[in-house]
Amino acid sequence: MFTVQLALKPGTVPYRNRNISILEGDNLWHTPCGQDAPVRNLLVSYYAPDEGDYAYALDLLTPMAWDAVSEWADSTVGHRPEEYKAFKRQKAEECIAFATHYLPELQENIVDYWTSTPLTYRDYTGIPQGSAFGVRKSCMNLIGTVTSPVTAFPNLFLAGQNLMLHGMLGTAMSSLLACNLICGRNLLES
Repeated sequence: MFTVQLALKPGTVPYRNRNISILEGDNLWHTPCGQDAPVRNLLVSYYAPDEGDYAYALDLLTPMAWDAVSEWADSTVGHRPEEYKAFKRQKAEECIAFATHYLPELQENIVDYWTSTPLTYRDYTGIPQGSAFGVRKSCMNLIGTVTSPVTAFPNLFLAGQNLMLHGMLGTAMSSLLACNLICGRNLLES
């Protein structure tokens, strides 16, 4: 995943209480996402404001293959070559231009931005090749792709994106299930 975190001018971009998917093309699952591939889909995710009706920040996420950054795989955060930094700037500007085409209110209202690539995710989370979603799940093979939070060791429970569902939702759900097991009750019931 390639991510652009945007800081916005106060009071300029209305907050939308939802994610927005922008897809150009017919097949989300076959989107080219190598180094030279143009940005053709984005997920726009707004940060909820503490008060008011305007967003102060939002994220733009687009698929990015490991191959797009693999030539810099031996580098680490804070020690990346200039070519990598130029690649990130170019990809960020492309994401911003793509988003602005569909969300013109972003034009002229971006204060600053920061980026993350699969290298960033790898270095901060330790996930091989910076995977954003964890182990690939299959409804055709649930036993082989869904892992239980219960282990063979007493009082050791697992949680994370690789257990039940992928990504942040999988992390949240498996964490809740592990907490339920530790507490011995359903924490969502009153």
